[in-house]
Amino acid sequence: MLFERFETEGLAHYSYAVGCPGAGEITIVDPKRDIDAYLDFAQANDVEITHILETHIHADYASGARKLAERTGASLWASAYDHGEIFEMSFPHQDMYEGDSIEMGAVRIEALHTPGHTPEHLSFLVYDGTRSQRVPLLMLSGDFLFVGSLGRPDLLGEEAKHSLAAKLFSSARKKIKHLPDGLEIHPAHGAGSLCGAGISARPFTTLGYERATNRYLNDELAEETFIAQILATVPPFPAYYKRMKRVNSEATQTPLATPG
Repeated sequence: MLFERFETEGLAHYSYAVGCPGAGEITIVDPKRDIDAYLDFAQANDVEITHILETHIHADYASGARKLAERTGASLWASAYDHGEIFEMSFPHQDMYEGDSIEMGAVRIEALHTPGHTPEHLSFLVYDGTRSQRVPLLMLSGDFLFVGSLGRPDLLGEEAKHSLAAKLFSSARKKIKHLPDGLEIHPAHGAGSLCGAGISARPFTTLGYERATNRYLNDELAEETFIAQILATVPPFPAYYKRMKRVNSEATQTPLATPG
């Protein structure tokens, strides 16, 4: 399996390339606006970018998903759970539901709906078929599960934050309960990001370690306490976040410079 992490300094943003060298294909997950790094990586590894995945509608940076799809002809996939929400993706893309998957040779990427940071949020389970068809090797957790923290649930404002925090609690308790301790967790952000509080500087972790050390994965933490604690610790809300979500969801993506 081919796996690479790309870091955007200043935003502490991570995007990923996942693929199968034997099939000559890779998928890019949560690409930044500057797409040259992905094109260069594909060329250097003699593979084609065939799929682009978004975990959610981003608030902190301008997505490069549409630009990369236009340049490469790759299919763009995004959550189907944005329908009827405040922010909906209004540009052409393939809807992705929980359980839907993309296959590239021996590699399979399967969607898991993990709402809370946003209503539509997806995480992606990655299977390396040369190792196991049933046990996932890693999870691209987007802004759901960070190293040492979870994603902030207040991006849609005061009226929605308690509901989203309750969904985040459910995602943390139920959606990943069946997954193995050895599962690698590769999030979309590291330390310094305002998408969560107390994110560790380590770029990845394991689910077992998070179960042992991440207070939000503590089964003894009651839902009411969970909601109160995560809402009390959210970082300051950057003024440009709402504008960025519009940029990343509307049909026309205006060129802009992302604060960083």
